[in-house]
Amino acid sequence: MSTCRHRHARHLRALWPLCLPAVAIGLILGLMCLSGCQPPESIQVDNDATLGDTLILVTTPFAEMQVTGLLDGVPGIEIQRLTGNSQSGHFEEMSFGLIRTLEAAPILILTGAGLDDSLMTMVQRLSGAGAGTGTGEASVQRKVYHLFRPLGDGGGPVSHPWMNPVSAADATHDCASWLKENFPDSASRIDQNLEGLTRDLDAAVGEIRAKSAKLTINGGNGNGGEREEGVPAVLFVHSSVEPFISWVGLKILKPFPLHDNGQVTIAMAGKFSQLFSEGRVDLLIWDDQVRLAWLDSMAAKNGVPAVVILTMERKLPEGMTYPEVLLQNFSALERALDDIPRSVR
Repeated sequence: MSTCRHRHARHLRALWPLCLPAVAIGLILGLMCLSGCQPPESIQVDNDATLGDTLILVTTPFAEMQVTGLLDGVPGIEIQRLTGNSQSGHFEEMSFGLIRTLEAAPILILTGAGLDDSLMTMVQRLSGAGAGTGTGEASVQRKVYHLFRPLGDGGGPVSHPWMNPVSAADATHDCASWLKENFPDSASRIDQNLEGLTRDLDAAVGEIRAKSAKLTINGGNGNGGEREEGVPAVLFVHSSVEPFISWVGLKILKPFPLHDNGQVTIAMAGKFSQLFSEGRVDLLIWDDQVRLAWLDSMAAKNGVPAVVILTMERKLPEGMTYPEVLLQNFSALERALDDIPRSVR
């Protein structure tokens, strides 16, 4: 009997190292439950946080790039972006973790322009009555700032206004002023950063302007899908690319939108097929959010070049700056335009 017990003890000692990972996992899970089982993205920050312990939430890659650039070298600030591969910049659906993170942050910088209205509704619910909705207005528990105003000059919603570098530059200057008001001790550093951002953007804009002036495409805007001599007929996948295309100065024909409230119907697919087969589309422009294989195939079958424009709504190639995105978009557009037959240019 004693020998048997010793044998079992030796077996248990041999198995103990194998049990350590399971024990460690159990301890971690236990500690998580004791702390309320909070998800990793749930960050507790005092709503009265000062410059030394401030969490700033931004909504889109553009907002992240500009705010991070303006606050470069300013200590004690953490900047988190709420959008990503699985999170749309329109925030129609939000995870529990995102809402908890939103609840904890003392400063929220929205892209604005009506894009993140659903998120603003959630902010108002979290803050209670009296949440600010105008540019730079403060809510009850946190300060909320809109980079772009909800309405355009014509009174309608602005679609992805940061795609126009003039609008983006204005928004960045206004944001710098707002940040200086809230963090006066770092005003000189913010001014210095703004100067650098402005210099880089001006250089990119100058380069694009010089190149776009040499493009041989002329003519006025389209008129409901009818061919106009000297003007390539361009099929847009999403209105997000229009501010950039218009700013570049290309007078192009946009005969039909791709979708109706985000849905592509069979009737629309038939219409697209007819447009391609009749030779009424010269260039297909995608954004980086949506790409349909059947429409790509249709374009390729009819010899129509396609180009992808980065919209900076959800994600960007790692390490890129806003001016670099503009230059990449223009280079892609320029290459695609070179593929259009001279007969329609």
